[in-house]
Amino acid sequence: MRSFYSIIYFSTIALLCNACATAVGTSANSNIKIITQNQAAECKYLGDTHGVSPFYGIFAAPALESARAAALNKAVEMGGDALIWKANETGYGSTSIHADVYKCQ
Repeated sequence: MRSFYSIIYFSTIALLCNACATAVGTSANSNIKIITQNQAAECKYLGDTHGVSPFYGIFAAPALESARAAALNKAVEMGGDALIWKANETGYGSTSIHADVYKCQ
């Protein structure tokens, strides 16, 4: 019986460590600048983007980082080089973030 509980314990630890893993920025999205509304006046607005992570609750912090990475990747796909973060939402079932994408160079 003790062996069974050991297996359950270590399996749970492995699952929790895996759930905390987040997407990291790539070299493509690391060139995106976070700007202010005043700085955006000199840039071309390309549209809005969002990122979503399926995690929430006690995993809200890593979920927000994952959602940010997804939004940054979409901004690169849109041809943007700058963005302004908007609202983030951590509700039941997911975490999401929104941003306005700009081309400043």
